[in-house]
Amino acid sequence: MMNPAVTSVTFAPIAKKIAVVLSAYLVLFLGVGLHAQSVAHHRGGDSLPAGSAGWYQALSGGSTAAAPTQSRPSALAPGASALAPRSAGTRLSPPTNAMPTPPPTWLSAGAGLPRPAGNPAPASLSPRSSAPEPARPPQPAAPPGSPNGPTPPSVHIADVQPSDVRVGHEVDVYLRAGDPDGVLRVYAIDWGDGTTDYEQLPDRCPGPAADPERTLPPLKHTYNQVGSYRVKAAVFSRGTCDRGAMQTATDSRALDVGPYVPSVPAIP
Repeated sequence: MMNPAVTSVTFAPIAKKIAVVLSAYLVLFLGVGLHAQSVAHHRGGDSLPAGSAGWYQALSGGSTAAAPTQSRPSALAPGASALAPRSAGTRLSPPTNAMPTPPPTWLSAGAGLPRPAGNPAPASLSPRSSAPEPARPPQPAAPPGSPNGPTPPSVHIADVQPSDVRVGHEVDVYLRAGDPDGVLRVYAIDWGDGTTDYEQLPDRCPGPAADPERTLPPLKHTYNQVGSYRVKAAVFSRGTCDRGAMQTATDSRALDVGPYVPSVPAIP
């Protein structure tokens, strides 16, 4: 027959191990049940998972009442005061009364696009100043008239009256002259005896810069000595209103001067 003291000492460690194992199984069983309840809650189920009623009855002391149902509150509608159950698979929608996000300040009216530091806006995009522009100085008016063209004038000795030139008698020399793109201003005659006569012609301002060829009023001269003289004629032209460069043309001819002959009075 076994000694009771020895038996209690021998079976005490075994009983202790059995108690630890049973406690571990109990904790494992409770953990599985709680995990199943959590999964059902996250999946949106409205009741406890199947098979969990048994351990609920065991924890509630053998009560046969139905296990409590689990529900998950849905998003509150504007003005709602109670939580309504949500069916499985329903997606939460964002609140309809959410405040809109204000736009960036640089998109507001009157604001320009943001520019990085050190990169100022070009002058063409800068706002125009309301200050009046300074008055511009008056531009000088274009001079009147027109300059003469490149074609020079023309002149030739057209006639000498009388043809029999005598000492002490006046002689008239006629010039014919013109300028197709200028205005005749002066004509002159060198008589060959050291004397010169000239005549000025009026300017045209404004007017066309053209003088058709024509016979000019005669220049007069009286020789004091008999001889042969070289008569030279010249004309000068410019543009209208004294514009353009002076242009010239010349002509010449020989002129013989005879001795003086007294004039015979006319017989009445």
